[in-house]
Amino acid sequence: MESGLFILTCAALALLALALVLWMVLLGYRLVDNRQRARRVVMADEWLLKLLPVLEMETSVTSLPKVRGGNEMEAVLSLLRDLMERFRGQYRDQLREILVHIGGADFGLRLLRQRHVTSRLRGCALLGWTGESPAVNAALRLALQDEAKEVRMEAAYALALRGPTGLGVREVLESLEEKDALASDRLRDVVRMLAPGRSQELARLLPGAATPRLRVLLLDGLSAAGDLAHSDLIATQLQDAAPAVRAAAVLALERLGDPMQISRVGLLAQDPSPKVRLAAAHYLVSMGPDTEALQWLENLVLDENYEVKRQAVHGLAKVGGRAWQRLRDQPPEDSLVQALIREITSPLLPISTLEATA
Repeated sequence: MESGLFILTCAALALLALALVLWMVLLGYRLVDNRQRARRVVMADEWLLKLLPVLEMETSVTSLPKVRGGNEMEAVLSLLRDLMERFRGQYRDQLREILVHIGGADFGLRLLRQRHVTSRLRGCALLGWTGESPAVNAALRLALQDEAKEVRMEAAYALALRGPTGLGVREVLESLEEKDALASDRLRDVVRMLAPGRSQELARLLPGAATPRLRVLLLDGLSAAGDLAHSDLIATQLQDAAPAVRAAAVLALERLGDPMQISRVGLLAQDPSPKVRLAAAHYLVSMGPDTEALQWLENLVLDENYEVKRQAVHGLAKVGGRAWQRLRDQPPEDSLVQALIREITSPLLPISTLEATA
């Protein structure tokens, strides 16, 4: 009995000692971490005073000192990231020159070679803002084959920011074939950024796109490319089996401002999907006082979906003319339509509100 009690006492003391050691280790870590954070804040403040004259082009980037050590590099990079987010593209060229001068590209390449996913993500994000470099472009294109989907996505975004010669939309899309990756807003932004000057490639990829989401991405890219020559190709997607693709095709035609597709888009006023009919209503409103567009809008006034109905009524009001006057003078026996007309004609409704809703 006494030996058992002795063993339990020893075990309890050992656990207590272990807990004490762990507490001391954690305390030491927190103290060191807090000290490093405080030091980085001081470094960032010091560097901000050095950077401001360079950003305002009062002094040359060569006047900046070299970064000494990893902690200082982390502090400077954190400061530059804050400046990029705060000032958007205002100081883009100066910030890139600063990154080159302090060795940001080399630091980013080292991060890209590390084992931890977080480090590789940070490396991609940093390299997207560094200056032109074949080595950086090659490293980021290699990162498109990374085992981690998040790294591939960040590498694609960094490449889109850099816009290196020879990078194709196909190369980016093939590296991110997972369903959840294709559905991300990040990839949509990548395609939009790559689109200018690549309309021919986007047009070649569209007919063979295997999934609705991929077709939506390519249609969005074609609209961002702004090449009206591909309107007929885009219009072929108005008959796609997927409602999301049909709606994306209508949106692309609206963004391109193509008036030659009014008849084909107008037929979608009878589409079974309210999302497609709403997209058609937006397109028809964007065509202004075109007679055929207004006729289709008048049909959509009686749509069973409230959002479509509202867009049609507000669209007619925005365009004005005989169609709107006819709707005001002879409204259908539809309480919602009548309420929308009263809403629009009310003197309390600002003109800006009317334009925004249409």
